[in-house]
Amino acid sequence: MNIQEVCQLIERLDATGLVTFEYEDSTTRIALKYLTGKSSPVAPSTPVEGPTKALSSERQVLAPDIGVFYHVHPYTPTALAVAGEWVTTEQVVGYVVSGSELLAVYAPCAGTLSSYAAANQQVVGYGDVLALVTP
Repeated sequence: MNIQEVCQLIERLDATGLVTFEYEDSTTRIALKYLTGKSSPVAPSTPVEGPTKALSSERQVLAPDIGVFYHVHPYTPTALAVAGEWVTTEQVVGYVVSGSELLAVYAPCAGTLSSYAAANQQVVGYGDVLALVTP
């Protein structure tokens, strides 16, 4: 991990409500922590219209890692799927940027993308519900 990546981590931490962050891989271990609290309050993320809990027939699309969720590819802003549209099994419905990784988020089944439960560019945790699909 180089200094630019550390600076990016600090910027991302500063943009969230988090006060601690730990990361470790085979070559790097880093822990960031605000000791005196945030210098300014963080606005809550913008709520997304639609339910955040799956109805009995809906399947949840879950975050594969912590990071920033995108409804579109962050470098080519073409819509992958729009709420109300039909998606196929394993169709990409978003991306999570985690550090220097870009992780595709896949529909768990074929069906209608009912809604996005996470806003575009929202910081998400591992296993957070990102969207709902009705088979």
